[in-house]
Order: sequence, then C-alpha cells, then structure tokens
Amino acid sequence: MSKIKLMYRDILPCWYELSWDAESVGIILRIHREFILARDPSVIADAPITQTYQERFGLGEFSSDFLRDIGFSQSIIQLGRGDDFYEYFIKIPSAKFYTNIECEYCHGTGKGNFNDRCYRCHEGKEVDIDWRKAIEIGASFAILSRYLQTTSVKTSAKFPQLFVVTTALNSVGRDGAPIHGDVAVPSVEWLGRFIGREIDAVREAVMIAYDRIFGIRSYNKGEFRACINGINGRFIIDCPGDACGIGCGCAYAPQTDRPPEGFTFACHNPDSVLQQLSLLSGLAALHDIVRNCIAIK
Repeated sequence: MSKIKLMYRDILPCWYELSWDAESVGIILRIHREFILARDPSVIADAPITQTYQERFGLGEFSSDFLRDIGFSQSIIQLGRGDDFYEYFIKIPSAKFYTNIECEYCHGTGKGNFNDRCYRCHEGKEVDIDWRKAIEIGASFAILSRYLQTTSVKTSAKFPQLFVVTTALNSVGRDGAPIHGDVAVPSVEWLGRFIGREIDAVREAVMIAYDRIFGIRSYNKGEFRACINGINGRFIIDCPGDACGIGCGCAYAPQTDRPPEGFTFACHNPDSVLQQLSLLSGLAALHDIVRNCIAIK
C-alpha cells in the first residue's frame, strides 16, 4: 500500500502553479496536462459547489472544457499549452465606475471636512462598484481551486509544487471571500533565508491589482504590506480593509531534530472578492519569486 503524500512533509512534482503578469494585470494559471487527464474536469459543471454559486449569485453555466476558456461566462481565458502545462489567464477586472449622483457626504463639492479632496467620491459624484465580473472570476477560481487541491495525482514535472491555494465566495459582504492554503517544503527552505525582509514585488502586485479593481486612495497606501516575518519563511500579505490580509499559521511547527516542514496560511477579514483577488495576485507574485529564486530586495 503506497503512502499518502502530504504537502507539508513531501516534495511533490508540480501539478499547477500561479504566476503574476504585471503588464496585463492578471494571474496566469498553469495546470499540468497529466493532472487534467487524471481528474476529469467535466465533473466540475455539475458539482454541488458549482450549483451553489449559480443559485447564490445568479450565475450561468460553468464551462469545464479545459481546451477552451473556462469558468462562469468563460471568464478565465485559455492561452494554449506550453510544454506540459495548459495556461489560463485570470484578468483582474475593473469594478469601480463613476455615477452622476451627487455625493451625500460632501454634497457635490468634492471637498472633505478640512477643505481637502473628498475621499468618498470622484469630483463630487458617487462612486459605485460593478460586482458582476469580479464575482464570475472569483467564483470560477474558487471552484477550480477545489478541483486542484488534491495531492493524489503524480505528474512527470521536473520541478516541485510550491503552494496550494484554496478560495471560496460566500457573499459580497463581511468575511465573504476567504483564502487559505499550504506552503510546501521547497518554498519553506528558500523563504526561510529572508526572515525580516520586505517583499517589494509582492506588495507591488497587490497594489496593482487593487488599483485596477477599485483604485488606490492616497490615505490607504500604507495599508499594503508584504514581508517575511517568521521562522521558516512565514509571511504576511495585507491590503486595505478591516485588518485584511494573509498570515501563516504554525500547524506544521518545525522541529529541531527533523527536516523542514511546510505550513499553512490563512486569511483575516477579506470581506469581498475584490480584496481576495488582490491577495491572490500577491500570492502569485510570491510564487514567481520562489520559483525563479530571485533575491528579495
């Protein structure tokens, strides 16, 4: 009987990965062809979670033909196949739009209490959010993240799995968009060299994504943070919100008499899919750093 492989203990060949594309402002999802062959993706369309999201958010059919665009409204774009991996593009949507409704806070003046700019509007007009595209993308990735979270498929990839990310979309309100996952042993070994260091590329990715989605106000630039702050490479990634961010737990605490082990990460207060996609962008950028062994400045 073969031993079950575990992310926190074993080095597993890569079956999927995330990468950040700053130029196109999106996330590239790569899935190994052998994984797709081993786990029939057509079952996703009729899965209970798919039906739940369809009912909860009024979404249409979920496209699960991995040779084409996938997800709700085919919102995740198929880019083709490179080597043994199929590639898909998750475009970060622009959700903010300007209305012609007078701002209730500044009464249309565009000025705040101290005669500075009103941060609740745009030139005296209300700002609103179009949730539809972000929900389609967020719900699509949440379903895919569950399809991808198994460790039972061994691919022929020559490089290891570094992270596993799982998301959900419970609502558009408080704590409605959780994100969590596992960091594998190879990532721990590399990230552990940089305890106490800021991760500028990750912070920048979160800021770019957040700005595309909703726009960054001058007063919340300081709420973006990305750093390695704990033993064996435990990290923090934050974005604007009610203490919104990702932190790492100690479920797999390192022991001095045994090899390095992986660990889990979890979220705190990602209220909306907008925050979730921003944090996911940061994780994709972090994955790039580890995969390419780029020195953190």
